[in-house]
Amino acid sequence: MRKTARFEAGQFCWVDLATTDAVSAKTFYAELFGWRFEDTQAGGQPYSLCVRDGARVAALYTIGFGMRGVPPHWLSYVAVADVETTARRVVDAGGKILRAPTAVSTHARVAVVQDPSGATLGLHEAGEHLGADVTHEAAAMTWNELYTTDVDRAGRFYVETLGWSAEAVKLSGLGACTIFHGSGPNASRRGGMVTMPATTKGAPSHWLAYFGVSGVEASAVRVEALGGKVLMPATDVGSLGRCAIVEDPSGAVFGLMASAR
Repeated sequence: MRKTARFEAGQFCWVDLATTDAVSAKTFYAELFGWRFEDTQAGGQPYSLCVRDGARVAALYTIGFGMRGVPPHWLSYVAVADVETTARRVVDAGGKILRAPTAVSTHARVAVVQDPSGATLGLHEAGEHLGADVTHEAAAMTWNELYTTDVDRAGRFYVETLGWSAEAVKLSGLGACTIFHGSGPNASRRGGMVTMPATTKGAPSHWLAYFGVSGVEASAVRVEALGGKVLMPATDVGSLGRCAIVEDPSGAVFGLMASAR
């Protein structure tokens, strides 16, 4: 695996799982992705780094009393140059601060925010912890997509707060969607956005993290064998690749992707 040297502001850089049972989650993801775990602390609480081939690709932790009532979920983080400044932009653009900017030792300064449609996102100002050692590799975060009830309002929000540009496109297997790009000389793709499907039955707006796999069908079968569920079977999605959406045994939803890039 080729390690990432740094993340530019506006790039997705980290992802972590809040779960009701960290021990069971470790068993599931170790079997699915081949992860090993480094147990450490973050904010005085146990925090387990997920490692593949020596590279730190994600983390997981048990939901504590301060998050009582919050369901298991994967939280995606975007790199920012200044977390306080970005948090102020969030409020100015109609979003909310769910967790105020906080120093996590010398590792990073982080915040958790909510866009006007209700989707939650982490902000990450790097200290010693730059983010994931690798992305866009097998068993690592490879794509992030917003499922939202209000694409117009959410799109404006991310353009204003993160400096992204928004491109309306149509992808086979997905239909109309938005691709967010960075700005300046490196206008690479940051993530995607689609309207919440009617089949989700009132699910709230959310960011969905996808992890790279070599075979989507085989990985989806493995998810079910390990006690999870397949919510969307393997589907070709234009230039993004072949994707599926699944749920781990605790109810946390994530995507599988064999990238076409």
